[in-house]
Formats: sequence, structure tokens, C-alpha cells
Amino acid sequence: MSVCPDVGGWTWGVQLIGYRRGAQFEPVSEPRRIEVSGQRITYEWDARVNEWFVNRCGGVEHGFTVRERPGGHGTAIRFEIGVRGQLAPRVSCDGRDAAFVDTRGHTRLEYRGLTVFDADGTALESRMERVGNDLHIVFDDSSARYPITIDPVAQQAYFKASNPDADDEFGYAVAIDGDTAVVGSLAESSVATGIDGDASDNSAIRAGAAYVFVRSGSTWTQQAYLKASNTDAGDLFGSALAISGDTIVHPCSTASGKAANADAGDLFGNSVWIEGDRIVVGAPGEDSVASGIDGDSSDNSVAGSGAAYVFERAGSAWTQSSYVKASQPDVEDGFGFDVALAGEAIVVGANEEDSASGGVGGDVTDNGAPNSGAAYVFDLGASGCPGAEFPVVSDPVSATIGFSVMCPPMVQTCTGFTAVMFGECSPIDFPIDPPIGCGACSLLVVPSWGVVGDPLVVGPGLPIGFTFCVQCACIAGSCIDLSIGTEVVVGP
Repeated sequence: MSVCPDVGGWTWGVQLIGYRRGAQFEPVSEPRRIEVSGQRITYEWDARVNEWFVNRCGGVEHGFTVRERPGGHGTAIRFEIGVRGQLAPRVSCDGRDAAFVDTRGHTRLEYRGLTVFDADGTALESRMERVGNDLHIVFDDSSARYPITIDPVAQQAYFKASNPDADDEFGYAVAIDGDTAVVGSLAESSVATGIDGDASDNSAIRAGAAYVFVRSGSTWTQQAYLKASNTDAGDLFGSALAISGDTIVHPCSTASGKAANADAGDLFGNSVWIEGDRIVVGAPGEDSVASGIDGDSSDNSVAGSGAAYVFERAGSAWTQSSYVKASQPDVEDGFGFDVALAGEAIVVGANEEDSASGGVGGDVTDNGAPNSGAAYVFDLGASGCPGAEFPVVSDPVSATIGFSVMCPPMVQTCTGFTAVMFGECSPIDFPIDPPIGCGACSLLVVPSWGVVGDPLVVGPGLPIGFTFCVQCACIAGSCIDLSIGTEVVVGP
């Protein structure tokens, strides 16, 4: 296989030279057969060895299948792979990863996570070595049952439910954290409740279940069979799952229970995510006209606009802490179809949002691209007023050519112009509470060096590394609406 990128001035290729056990070397030259199937190409080198490449979204997967035990003396098998082109292999200390670097030491390609396993799925001791400019893969087959698979990105285990049945849809949802995995089976039909109940009575059609697997060394075993505490037909328990540490979340059974404004057809629990003591749950069928964070959920006039809910844990008690809506909710946007959480940041997908704008911070009012979809990022720890968004800073922030800062759509209807404040970044947000602020707002730019109308345009000349903060503001009736504040660092 060879790679010839359009830019970069380098080429790279790998070619199997042969394999050996001890002194007995089996060279390969021409494949006996080449087979192409979809995104996979397989080279049959001899009666023992196939080499294959699979074109995946994350890169090209390269591996070998060894059908029979090679001859020779010793327990170690060594595959010798020639590296062509301008890149040299650099192997990690543990021998599991290899980077291919150019003459300046920049990594251009990588092999990651070498795994060698036998016909029983048992992981074999293996490593990569650099020999000259070649890459060798070495593994111990003394206790292996053939065939053996050599794969930098490989299957480690094959899970099945303890009570498999036709049409259970085991694997519909999965989640993993460390050595614990959970697998959803949304159409499983037993009437069992709780943990490890009797799975023999399948009279609750499509009630659903989840299965917990734990890993010890390289061995996975089923630890628990989970059902809702109130199992009922059609519940689809197991349709969405998340795990963090020793806490597994399924929206039908968590202590967080229901949304504070639960209503028919909200699809609360269509998506879930957990990180530590915080859970976010999507409800893409929710109908309220509210926007931003913690708005008024009583007006259900925007059908299917969607919502997301944040729950926090204190001790063993979960409470709803935030109600999150799009900045411009619209009918059937499906906001909450998928969710993700990292620290104070929440990402919410709206797979049927209709805006024709592209990139970041575009015009959300142009619904010229039906069902094009959108994603929204919220900072739970951010400054500004509830539901506020970040200013849009041009890229790059350059001392050479300058840059600009544009205000995002404000949560409230501004009765005057929108201004950009710039100044020092306060280490602690300064509170601007009602009636001055439009809600429990906070100011990041303290003190302010100046205020200009939107947008702020900065010409060239600022020193590289110069840092300041920006935040947008406007008068909205009798209160001040603030965007989130953000830090700006000037680059070359």
C-alpha cells in the first residue's frame, strides 16, 4: 500500500517482506490472489497468511490473518514489514503504537493500539519493533489456537446477551467507561424488573433491557441484567445509555425521573450523557417557545422544537438544574435529538433544524435548508445572561492582518443598538442581577477599556500574545442583556 498526499512533499508505503520463527524465514513476493470487497482489499500471500486493508472514516486499517501455525523453532513469530518513502517509523515505549515521521520529526501517519488475538479471542503478547527503517511485529503464539489476527485496531470481545432471543435488538445502544460496558437491547421482552430478574417470561413485548459487562485483564463477563423498576410493554428500555464510574444512566429509570415540564410526546430520554455528578437528557419532541437557559416552559406553541435538561447530583439526590433551549426555537427542529457533555460545556444536536447558514454563529432566521440540522454549544459556567451565546471572533486573530468581533443573536429583543465592550478579563464574573440585568447576568469585562458598536474591527499592529476580553450588550426594554464574555489572544 502507498500513500501520496497532494501536499507535504512526502510519500509513504508498507510492504510485507516475509515472516519467520527463529531462523526459518518465509519470504513473500507476489500475492496468490487479490480480493476486493467494498472498502476492504485482501492479499493472499500464501497458504498461511492474508494481509488486508480497510478504508474507514478514521483512516486505513491494516492487519494480517494467519491461518496456520508457521514452522520453525521458538515461541515468537516475527512479521517483517518494509517501509517505503520519506517517513521513518518511531515506536512507542510499550510497543503498541508506531508513528511515521518526516525528516523534521513531524508525525504524518500512525499505527495505534496493536492487538494480536487468536481464534478464541485471547489476546497474545505482542509488540512492534523498529529494525533499520523497517517495522517488525512480534507475537508469542505458544498457547494460541489458530487462526490469529494481527490488527492495530482490533475487536477485543464479542458480547451476547445472557438471554438472547429473536428481534431483541441487543446492541441498539452502548456505552463504556474504563473496564465497564453497558449494552442496550430495546426490544427485549421479559417482564422482569430491577437487577438480575427472571428473563424467561417474554410477555412484555419490546419492554427493553440493558446488560452490564466488566473486564478483568483481557476477559469480559456479564455482571448484571438490568430492567426498569416498572417494566411495561413498549417502554424500549435500553434505547439510550450513558455511564460514568459506577453510575449507569437510562432515562426511563434514573433517580432524576422526569422533566419538570413533562408532557406527552416530549421524547424525554431520546439521548443521555453523564459526566461525574451531572447528567444531560435530550427531549427532541418538547414544544415550548422558550429560548436559551431556564426560560418559561409554559407556552407549548412551537411543536417539536425540542429541549435538553441538566440534572446535578448532591450526595445521592438528583435535581434538575437547567432547562436548555435553542436560541431560536422553531417547529420540528428536534433540538435534543443528541446531547454531549464535557465539564461546563453542553453540545445539543437539532437534526431537523432548517437554517441555510454555514459555519459558526450564522443567521439562524434563514430557514431555507429544511432539515439541514444544527448543533448548539452552551457553557453552564459562562458569564452573560441566561441563554446567552458567545461573540464570534474571526479566525485567525492576527497581529499582522487584524481581526473582528461580531455579536451573536441576543436572547432578548434589543430596543437600541448592540455594543461590543472590550477590556480586562475579570478573574471572577461580576454579577448584574435584576432589575438591571435581564435575569441573573454577569459581566466578564471588568474594567472596560471602551465600547463600540457591533462589530468591533481591530486593525494590524497589536503585539503577539496581547490578551483581552470582549462581551456584547444591549438595552432590552428596562434591562441590560449581555452575551457570554470571551477571551481574545492575539497571534502572529
